[in-house]
Amino acid sequence: MPAFQRSSLGAVLVKRLLDRRGPLYRAFRTGRSATTRARYRTRNVSRSALLAPGSFIAADLVAGDYAFVGPGCTVQSGVELGRYTMLASGASIVGADHPIDVVGTPMTFAGRDTLKRTVIGEDVWIGQNAIVMVGVTIGDYAIVAAGSVVTHDVPEGQIVAVSLRKVLRPLCVRGRPRSSPCCIEDQDIRPNVRQSSYAWS
Repeated sequence: MPAFQRSSLGAVLVKRLLDRRGPLYRAFRTGRSATTRARYRTRNVSRSALLAPGSFIAADLVAGDYAFVGPGCTVQSGVELGRYTMLASGASIVGADHPIDVVGTPMTFAGRDTLKRTVIGEDVWIGQNAIVMVGVTIGDYAIVAAGSVVTHDVPEGQIVAVSLRKVLRPLCVRGRPRSSPCCIEDQDIRPNVRQSSYAWS
């Protein structure tokens, strides 16, 4: 095969590999997802979910379809992530694991409390370096801004920043609440996704 044909063929293969909608890239992401699930020993994570390497993730994590946990995240035990939910890099779901009311005993020797369940709904976006305290419930379609500390429940479809006590505004799309059933519920979203980073199953 002439050199120019080899280079042209190589360019086509590279283009197809880098095309996030192409079969080669999807196969690559599927394999990577399986590898990270095995590394974190998670059994209740959807095959289409993606757990980035370099995070601390408890083995009992429950994650729905197309959920994403970015690099450098910390996810403690008892966490449930809904479908399409994303944790940006450095986000953490932590806390409430050391009793502080044992008089005369250093906290490091005071044992650990049973962690409350943390439930994060569907299509939620947790921004970079945000901290969600264990036991919080975050409603569907909510957004937590980067660097925020969430200590109380977040209502459905709200954008919160810095702390939960400041609710910025409801999240609306074209004048309608994004939590409207017409958004994504039980619809095939694939035709509407451009440059998807997910491995479609």
